[in-house]
Amino acid sequence: MLFRKTVLLVLLVSLQYCYADDDPCNSGSFNTSTLSGILPYKYKDLVQIPNGTVCIYNFTVPWSYVLELKTDYYMRETDKITITNNLGEQQVYTAYGALFENTYYCPKGFCQVKVESNSKASFMTYFNYRYLSNYTSDTIMSGDWYQLNGLVPYHYIIYYCSNVAFTLAQNTSPDSMRNLANYYIYDSPNLSNGEYLGTLASLKNSTIYTTVVFVSVVNFYAGFDSDAYIIGNDASQIPSNYQFILTTPETMGSYQFSSYVNNEAAVTFGCQGCDQHYLDKLMFDTSVASNGYVGIQGRSPSQSYSLDKVLFYQPTTFSSNQLPQFIENREFTVYYYKTNFTIQFYSGQNYTGYQTSFVGREGLIASNTIWNREQWNGGSFNYTFSNNSQLFEYRINMTNLHFGNNDTDRLYLSIGTGDTTAVSLTWPGAMPTYVTGVGNWMAVESHYSLQTIIMLPFEVRDGTPNTTTAQTTTTAALITTPMASTTTNLPPTTSSITMGPTTQTTVMANSTTVTSTIATTTSKADSFSLNFLVLITLIIAFLF
Repeated sequence: MLFRKTVLLVLLVSLQYCYADDDPCNSGSFNTSTLSGILPYKYKDLVQIPNGTVCIYNFTVPWSYVLELKTDYYMRETDKITITNNLGEQQVYTAYGALFENTYYCPKGFCQVKVESNSKASFMTYFNYRYLSNYTSDTIMSGDWYQLNGLVPYHYIIYYCSNVAFTLAQNTSPDSMRNLANYYIYDSPNLSNGEYLGTLASLKNSTIYTTVVFVSVVNFYAGFDSDAYIIGNDASQIPSNYQFILTTPETMGSYQFSSYVNNEAAVTFGCQGCDQHYLDKLMFDTSVASNGYVGIQGRSPSQSYSLDKVLFYQPTTFSSNQLPQFIENREFTVYYYKTNFTIQFYSGQNYTGYQTSFVGREGLIASNTIWNREQWNGGSFNYTFSNNSQLFEYRINMTNLHFGNNDTDRLYLSIGTGDTTAVSLTWPGAMPTYVTGVGNWMAVESHYSLQTIIMLPFEVRDGTPNTTTAQTTTTAALITTPMASTTTNLPPTTSSITMGPTTQTTVMANSTTVTSTIATTTSKADSFSLNFLVLITLIIAFLF
């Protein structure tokens, strides 16, 4: 009876575990001559490893392959399974007390599976050499961002730029960070002949810098992806203090930054699902003496070719009257130097207050081509700045209006009160470079092509009769003094924006009439003829 119970117990154990006293590990080395199999080799179920035993399996992973290792294990607290890849990175399994399953992919080169049994650990590892030539790709250009869950099985992305540098969106949630280690980086546009560089898990701590032009990112772990966004820049184009922040459409966001080192810092803001932002507030910490600045430029650092900082603010000269300001592009970069500040943006279309007039208002009306030179279809805008509570004196600088080669490029400017229009001008055709008008609204509309550059600084003053400038025969009487700086480093096709006395034609409209004053002079030839006639007349009078 006792013998039968013993035999039955042995049979039950053997059904749960395959166990071989003579060689429990079947340790060995493997390559693509055996494309798939099970460890311990030749077993088909979990194998219990005796106490004090270490099983080691070495693999060689050649070009064009990645090694899939799927491990089932039941262990106790003192047991451990370690997988080491060609870079020395380790995947360690220590979970115990239940049956677990984990999958790991070893890239090209050396790969080792090591099982350390101190409490009769049981395991089984299925291995499979996966061929990489079946994978397809998409190319992402330098400076673009990408959401990682867009990588579907058997697909990868290629980032193209000089010395690719990856930055993780700063506001990535912890859940989205969890699977970053599943995203492998290769130094080639072709996975089959690329060297493995590591994973995106390093982005949790800092920017990842590479020394190659093409970088591929792939996720072999189907179903274990991340919602995180990454941006890839040319490493030479971003400062050491660089951040990337993704905004949410139709929301206001407030951000604080500080830097007092001798190098410029930068942060790129991007909106997935909207293509415009409003700079709502900018607050400098004036308790700290600063000769620094905040500058805003379109796109990301690697896409800033032919672009310059459009908006430029300094703590000593900035006024809240310079806001709000419109930024017409889905991404822009804020550069800052030796200053502590808080900046607030609204991302989306439903911002209120941008077209509201108030005394002291200063701003910049601009084409989207100054924020992004790849607006292949050109663009348009139609703004009406108004406030029915009082009259305003609107002043606008037209010197930086440069149309492209399209005959349909137009800009319309009108100023008025109610249904009465005091100023109505159209470019091309109109000559004024500075326009002043009184009313409770100013409308600016334009339709333009790719090569057009429009940057029109404007300001709003009190327009009540006892405060407006009287109209005279001298055009300079209505020319404003230079406005507080809202722009700097204009694109090469534009000239510097200035507002001050000029001899150029000026339109003045303090009532419903528009007048132009053009200076007249007498030529030297006309003066000589007049003097000669006078001399002949005197001689004749003397003789006769």
